[in-house]
Amino acid sequence: MTPDASLNGEGHLSIVGDDGLVFVPRTQLLYALNTSATFIWCCLEEGRSAAETIAALQATFGIGAAQAREFLEDALALWRGWGVLAGSAPQQAAADSAPSPALPAQGAPLPADAPARLRLEDRYRLLDGTAVLRFEDDASRARIHPILAHLHREADDAPPAVTIAILRDGADYAVYRDGRRYGGAFPLDRLGPLVKGHVWQACLAATRHLLNIHAGAVADSGGCILLPGQPGSSKSTLSAALGRSGFTFLSDEVALLTQPELRVRPVPLSFCVKSTGWDVLAPLYPELATRDVHNRGDGKVVRYVPPPVEAATLRADYDVTRVVFPRYVPGGATALRPVAPVEGLRRLLSECVSTPEGLSVPMIETLVAWVERVRFWELDQSDLGAAIEAIRATRDAA
Repeated sequence: MTPDASLNGEGHLSIVGDDGLVFVPRTQLLYALNTSATFIWCCLEEGRSAAETIAALQATFGIGAAQAREFLEDALALWRGWGVLAGSAPQQAAADSAPSPALPAQGAPLPADAPARLRLEDRYRLLDGTAVLRFEDDASRARIHPILAHLHREADDAPPAVTIAILRDGADYAVYRDGRRYGGAFPLDRLGPLVKGHVWQACLAATRHLLNIHAGAVADSGGCILLPGQPGSSKSTLSAALGRSGFTFLSDEVALLTQPELRVRPVPLSFCVKSTGWDVLAPLYPELATRDVHNRGDGKVVRYVPPPVEAATLRADYDVTRVVFPRYVPGGATALRPVAPVEGLRRLLSECVSTPEGLSVPMIETLVAWVERVRFWELDQSDLGAAIEAIRATRDAA
């Protein structure tokens, strides 16, 4: 006999179509429920006993008593692990995933002769932040400025979100962030990725947003399309290709969703192309062959290309209408498949890098309302041209 169970009030259920989402504020975790699990949750909220819930499952889904009991027992075992049933042990809270790198706690200060040595200065504007970069020599500036040149501002009275100084250190270079040394000495070909990362992180911190999603973003006449995915999913290559194929390029790797409408702000950073993608994008970006080669801290060899759009032409934000999860399948056929809204939201949030203000029940309800206006797909692809056409097809399908 299946014992009776009750909810402890830790979980908040939102209904999306026939499915459900459970949010646990204390742990900041969000779970997807299928139709039968959503039904069982509602039965528990109504205070039904196990026997009453089993009978209701039989009547609603046309299944036998044994299968209904199995559904209930599986759901209860799962929810006990979530800590949402009376008497279940609480889960550990979700770890903070703030995007900023750990800076040395006691980095050495700028040397006393730095003001005299730092003879070059540039200012860049990204989102709501300004970055000031100061250089000792032309060689270091020539490595970094082309990556950020499209964000350059001759004058900007806003207080900087970050000030970065690049000083010679023997044959290499020292990087100082806001007057404190970051790390050791870096060769010239490491400076570009490192400084770009610091500029991005500081300007992000200066910009209010609800969610930071690891995703490419483009737009067409039908609205904004998010392309979330892990490294290797081809989201950056696909975003860049779409930017030269009639779509408006917004970002190759980050989507900032604003409050309260969950619209996407453009982040027109130069996009990063790993050496494995140079030949693939060369027909669309012939200038790629002339860009400097950089070595990232993770060992990847990359080039940076300015975004294929003038930042001044972009709108302040864009309404999201479609989310496509790309997956690179070498040698595989291009296949576009719809994804259910609850599963789509779960997968989208799995690519969430940070939620600066944390999740809340009202925020989840906003997300649920947003999901009802968005269509989700997954895209298997190995041919870039076919993938672009598949993305075009989502506009009419939406």
